[in-house]
Formats: sequence, C-alpha cells, structure tokens
Amino acid sequence: MSDNDNQNIALYLGLKSLSESAFPKMCANCGMVFHSVSDFIDYSKSLGVGSGLKESFDENDTPIL
Repeated sequence: MSDNDNQNIALYLGLKSLSESAFPKMCANCGMVFHSVSDFIDYSKSLGVGSGLKESFDENDTPIL
C-alpha cells in the first residue's frame, strides 16, 4: 500500500470519527433528536424552503457561499 493510500484511509477514518462524534444532535426547528448519522439520514426531512446555502460577501463585497 502506498503512502497516498495510507493518507486517504487515515483521512477517511478521521472524518468518519468526527462525524460520529457529532451525535446526538437535536433539530433546532422541530426538537427531534438524531442519535447517529444513519438516524439523521433516515428521519430528517427537508424544510422545503431554499437550497440550504447561505450567501455572504468577502472583503471586496463579492458574493460567496
């Protein structure tokens, strides 16, 4: 296995661990508690408004997401 493969595996495992440690989460909108990533995917619902992206502006007043 190459160093690049090992780095990719380490990155994946780190991101997975970070994601798992972020739970439980409570929805500020409805109060439902999600205990895991799969719980969140299975039981969350779209708010039905907007794209979920937020526009802002940088120091040159250029719009950024």
